[in-house]
Amino acid sequence: MMLQERYELTAMTNGEYISFSIVMMRETSPTIAKILNLTNQKEMNGQKKTMEFPPHSKKRINLTCQPRYRRATKGALAREYLDSETHKSYLRMPGNDNKSISAAEIQLCICDCISPENVSECACPTCTDIECELKALRQNLSCCSDEGCRMWKQAIRSTDTWARCLSCEDEELEGQKRHQSTEQFAMRPLRCCLALSDNSYLKPCQQCTFATKLPIPSCDCFSKEALSKTVTWLKRQPTIEGHEENSRIVTRLRQHKGLLSELLDSIKSKTKPYLHHMWRSRFLRHAFHLDCDEFIPEKEVVMLADFASQMVLGSGYKSTCETDATCNLYVVLVLYKKPIGDGRYETICDYVRFWSPAKSGPEFHHHAIHIITNHLKLSKVPGLIRIRLWTDGHASTYKGFPNFGRMAFWPRTKLANEVQKPGWEDAEGVEIIHCFFESYHASGVQDSAGKDPRIAMTRAIGFKAESLYNYHECKVWCDTHMQAPIKKKKAKPGAHFIASGDYLWYALSDGFDAHKETYPNLDLRRKEYTPVPGSDSMFEFSALFNEENTPQILSRTLPCRCEVCRAHFAGNSLTITCPHLLMTGGFTVHKMVHKKTFSLKESLDRKAEKKKARALKVQQEVAKLSSSTSTLPVNQVVSRIVDTTSQLPRNQALALTDALLVAHNEDTELVNQSIASISTENDFEANLEVEQELSTEH
Repeated sequence: MMLQERYELTAMTNGEYISFSIVMMRETSPTIAKILNLTNQKEMNGQKKTMEFPPHSKKRINLTCQPRYRRATKGALAREYLDSETHKSYLRMPGNDNKSISAAEIQLCICDCISPENVSECACPTCTDIECELKALRQNLSCCSDEGCRMWKQAIRSTDTWARCLSCEDEELEGQKRHQSTEQFAMRPLRCCLALSDNSYLKPCQQCTFATKLPIPSCDCFSKEALSKTVTWLKRQPTIEGHEENSRIVTRLRQHKGLLSELLDSIKSKTKPYLHHMWRSRFLRHAFHLDCDEFIPEKEVVMLADFASQMVLGSGYKSTCETDATCNLYVVLVLYKKPIGDGRYETICDYVRFWSPAKSGPEFHHHAIHIITNHLKLSKVPGLIRIRLWTDGHASTYKGFPNFGRMAFWPRTKLANEVQKPGWEDAEGVEIIHCFFESYHASGVQDSAGKDPRIAMTRAIGFKAESLYNYHECKVWCDTHMQAPIKKKKAKPGAHFIASGDYLWYALSDGFDAHKETYPNLDLRRKEYTPVPGSDSMFEFSALFNEENTPQILSRTLPCRCEVCRAHFAGNSLTITCPHLLMTGGFTVHKMVHKKTFSLKESLDRKAEKKKARALKVQQEVAKLSSSTSTLPVNQVVSRIVDTTSQLPRNQALALTDALLVAHNEDTELVNQSIASISTENDFEANLEVEQELSTEH
């Protein structure tokens, strides 16, 4: 039988149920350990799962084992088991020589807690790259009994063990404790994560170096001969995609062949950036939690905003070559505190969402925030003076002068003789502190809030129950069918974004659609302001009140929400200095000036010109990449062609192959060699897909 917290492969042999542990197979069959991905666990989601056991018995048992992923079909797992030493050893046991089992029967016995691993959406490049390279190093680095070699084997087990081996112990951060926590907040010291040029205030830790923490052993495993071995790993490489005028060069994660020493050097060069990246991710997430815990009642609100993936519209019937109609959804979750008497407050969360045909952009973002602010001022937070806003760091929407310029006017007070001045249309008399999560680490409840209506409408379209072809119909459908959360969830301790307040749906027109008279129109004119230098490397931008009533932005590297900084915002302890100033950096003041507002026609023409310029630049880059092979030796040309075209469709790959070889003036034999290489690789992948589909069906 299957044992709790164990992963068993149960096989029926002549009426007997024999239990084989995958943990045992891990020792005798490395392939099974690889495709099962036993080191990665899923979190239990609280749902009870059952499985028919024994097979064909029509009896179901509760699965209590921890879920895991598998990186192969059940058919591949069954075939691997039949070829494993575990199965052969069982057959050699006395009395088992006449027993047999089919692959189909083994598939029925694979525990349902092992689910197939899917494509990782929104995978962080920094984390993915070092994870793939450490995995390749584990597979190709031999480890002996030498003490230094054993240290390396332990260090490369995962990205977490790698980081801990190359940094000091966690240290407590003063004043960063959350009120519901019993322990002080501690994390890896920032100095251990820095390279020489990362921070102008802190010096990198002298103890956290490879020479000190993880020196190269003197054993044969790290000899010059061992490190000269050719290995393969996933590496980001420039890849040509598209065809002719629509071609482009993008960076893709693809197979790369190189020396083991090259792989080792690559991991070393990525370690400090990875440590710094993960440090920022955790520090910023903790600052966000402190904002949600400690914002000032009746004066401040916290907003968590994000543009959801485009909603693909339809009626459930799609004709040949019919293009998809789409619209956009902007999600804003709003936290505020409601007084309940005796000086106590209850945290309330409103879910506010905006449908629009317009693309994501600063004008869309600010129009939505204006609507929410006016809604809050009317009844819920009439004394609102400050918005604490958290988003991802999307460059064109948030991290640029179109957003910061508009934001700088928010705290300004509109005067009667200045209402018509350009830029002052955004004056609201409310401060904004806009903070950003670390790149690729901004996922959260806002993603679910954007996904829920999309899934519900897609299901209705698929059932042929609805025909939704524009943002107006999406808004009407949500008003009708999603007036409240589908399922009320019980709030967990410390959780804030449970839909306990209003559930609001809005629509915004781009000014060109059939419903522009029904809904507010976005101002899509381009507005130019003075830029904010260095915004790419900063994570907090503030538009605050000032005595001159002039538009300005205060920026600093990182936000700090320690007790001292929170006291400063409450108007207390102004003479005490923040203890984390060396980590977060000081404030830089940027005077923001509105330069020009283009007409709508000028704005659209400018976008079209930029699009043409980008297309021309891509064509030049493709031509440059093609011509760069003309100086290479013959064997390197063929290798470069196969490497560059292996990810392209066959017709594009052959066309590019001909162009590259003609540029190099090579003969027909080389052309045939390269085409044969591409053809063989594509045919192999096609056959592999067919084999996996057949295995799944059987």
